[in-house]
Amino acid sequence: MIVTTDGDPGGEAKIVTIDGSEAKILTTDGDKGGEAKIVSTDGDPGGDAKIVSTDGDPGGEAKILSTEGDPGGYAKILSTEGDPGGEAKIVSTDGDPGGYVKILSTEGDPGGYVNILSTDYDPGGEAKIVSTDGDPGGEAKILSTEGDPGGYVKILSTDDDPGGEAKIVSTDGDPGGEAKIVSTDGDPGGEAKILSTEGDPGGYVNILSTDDDPGGEAKILSTEGDPGG
Repeated sequence: MIVTTDGDPGGEAKIVTIDGSEAKILTTDGDKGGEAKIVSTDGDPGGDAKIVSTDGDPGGEAKILSTEGDPGGYAKILSTEGDPGGEAKIVSTDGDPGGYVKILSTEGDPGGYVNILSTDYDPGGEAKIVSTDGDPGGEAKILSTEGDPGGYVKILSTDDDPGGEAKIVSTDGDPGGEAKIVSTDGDPGGEAKILSTEGDPGGYVNILSTDDDPGGEAKILSTEGDPGG
C-alpha cells in the first residue's frame, strides 16, 4: 500500500509495507515540505530497501529508516539528485549481523552532509565518514561506540561547524536501555534528535531533555521494532 500526501506541503509520504517484494519511493512531487520515508520491508528476506528519487521535493529529507526482516540484505541510498537542501543518511541495517553500511552517492546535494551512523553487530568495527568534499558548511561526525557493545555514543568532532547538531544514534548492546541526548551545548539553533533504540525490539524511544537548546526541535524519527509506533 502506498500512502501519499501529494499536494500537502506539510505532510509525509510513506510506504508502510510491501510484503514479499521491494519497497520503493518513486517520487514525493507536490510535497514540498514533507519527508520521504521507507518504514519497513518486512516479509522480503532477500530484498533491498531503496529510495530512487526525491526530485521535486527541494526541502524534504530522503531517509531509509529500516530494513527489518531482511537478514541478509543491506540498505542503499542511490541518489539525492535534485534535492539541493536535503540530507542523505543511512540509519540502520538491523537484522544483518554480518553486514555493512554504504552510501553510494550524494551528487547534486551541495549543501548537505554525509553521515555513517552505525555498524551495529560489528563489535570491532569502525564508523567512518567517507567524504564531505564540496560541502564547506557541512558537519564531520563519527557517531559510534566502536568496539564497546555496552558503551555510549561519542561525538568526536564538530570542528569548524558552529551550528552543528548533537545526536545520539543508538544504545547498542543495551536491550532494555534508553536513548539519551547528552548535550546540545553551544548549538543555540540546532536540533536534538533520537534516531533509534536498536537492540530493543519491543521498546520505544524517549527524549529526555532538550535543555540549553533554546531554538531546537525534539523529534522521534523511528520506533523500530514497534509495529504500532
